[in-house]
Amino acid sequence: MALGKARVTVTCGFASGWAAALPRSVVDPRRDDFLMQALIGLREDPQFWTSESEYANLAPWAAQPCDGPGGASFEVPAGDIVVVVGQADTFDGRGAYQDNGAIRELLLHEGDDVRERFAPADLVLDFSCISCPWLEVWDFATGTWQRRAEILVDLYSAARARSQRRAIGEVEVRAGLVRLRVAEDDDEVSHLESLTLELGGLSVRTPLPATTLQRGQRAVTEVRVALPDGRYPAAVIARGYYTPLRPLR
Repeated sequence: MALGKARVTVTCGFASGWAAALPRSVVDPRRDDFLMQALIGLREDPQFWTSESEYANLAPWAAQPCDGPGGASFEVPAGDIVVVVGQADTFDGRGAYQDNGAIRELLLHEGDDVRERFAPADLVLDFSCISCPWLEVWDFATGTWQRRAEILVDLYSAARARSQRRAIGEVEVRAGLVRLRVAEDDDEVSHLESLTLELGGLSVRTPLPATTLQRGQRAVTEVRVALPDGRYPAAVIARGYYTPLRPLR
């Protein structure tokens, strides 16, 4: 363990748990309601979140899944530490994300190695969005859809609608085609106005029309690109927003 450092291991006794441990000095208390999805975003797509000035200082403290047997482990500076925990994929019957987060403050000394466990009863705070529609890519070699990145992150009302760029890793081109799918798995309605694919130096607006997706629905589009067969690093630009609703099931 480095000089002046301590270690925190966080375990979560519930599914879809995320955790982060970071110095109190970098936490803006006015942003607590958005903190967990920002930290998840840093984990999922650091390029996106480092372009968001209000979250740039969180880049070294990206969240990790904490619901596995070993939890999530963080090396942090000794001193005042804030542990932030959230449960993704939650939505209550009143049309809101509620009781899906927790914040715990610790005072750690150099060399400390502590374990913090969070149970469902500890989730008493509200993080308004830690789940969003997903962008999936068709892998021709395996014949499967591969989940790559959340889109429309934090755009939870029409007033927040805008375009977001998300890196999605390598995409396979086969016979000049790329297949993409938008998947809505949460209790919300996604309003996708447009979807643009960037790869191989090209920027191609997909033929997917303005689309509204509810829980369990999918929208598939095939994009023609003037590129040889192969795999290319890619990104998508999605424009739109989503609206939380009562559970549809």
